[in-house]
Amino acid sequence: MKHGMKREDFIFTIGYSGMTAVVDAAGRKRYGKLTPDQLLEKGLYRSAFAAAVYDDDQERLQRFVGDFREKTSIQVESVDQVRRLFGVYTVPQGISRVILV
Repeated sequence: MKHGMKREDFIFTIGYSGMTAVVDAAGRKRYGKLTPDQLLEKGLYRSAFAAAVYDDDQERLQRFVGDFREKTSIQVESVDQVRRLFGVYTVPQGISRVILV
């Protein structure tokens, strides 16, 4: 699937202002190329989940629920619950600018 944002920008996005993504520059630089599994192992749970969302990896999203529950003891039962927990649903279209902070 083609996205308007780069993967490393999406997985380290802090928030959005209109059509601008605000991105954690240090996190992106240090961890931006890691897989969802590698991010999960490092405790970067939101980024790991966002990476699986970006990759549109449905199997990985399902596995994330159990892996996350096991590592954190937070009782989530579904991908939708994790989406709500982290506020990560889909890769937004139309992002025209990225601000690194």
